[in-house]
Amino acid sequence: MTEEEPGRFGFDVSELGLHAAEAWLALGRTDRAVTRAEASVAACVPHTPGWAAATLALAQAETLGQPGDAAARALDVLERIPAERLRSTSRDRLRGLVTALGDVDAVAVRDLRERVRVLPPPVDVHGRGAIA
Repeated sequence: MTEEEPGRFGFDVSELGLHAAEAWLALGRTDRAVTRAEASVAACVPHTPGWAAATLALAQAETLGQPGDAAARALDVLERIPAERLRSTSRDRLRGLVTALGDVDAVAVRDLRERVRVLPPPVDVHGRGAIA
């Protein structure tokens, strides 16, 4: 088995890094979350759903120390991944990020709030708008 192949539990190195980053976030250890999320982003194929998830986890880890950068990172995801391809988990991460940014008054944060607010509903497998 190579490092890139799914492991014993069915996920690859980038997904393992994502899970570790989210665990560190849950424990309040943003320093460690940043390190693991950065590794996860680096291991992902750019502009894929996995990349979006890892990038948004990194943004979440940056909210306290670098809120403008966190918002800019999330805006980059929204620029690169069409809304209809955003997974529900990425939409949840975006909403969580907006909540975590609170009332920070920065241009990127205001832009992110608005972009998340106007996201179209997700599309189901039949191409119909689903309830978010």
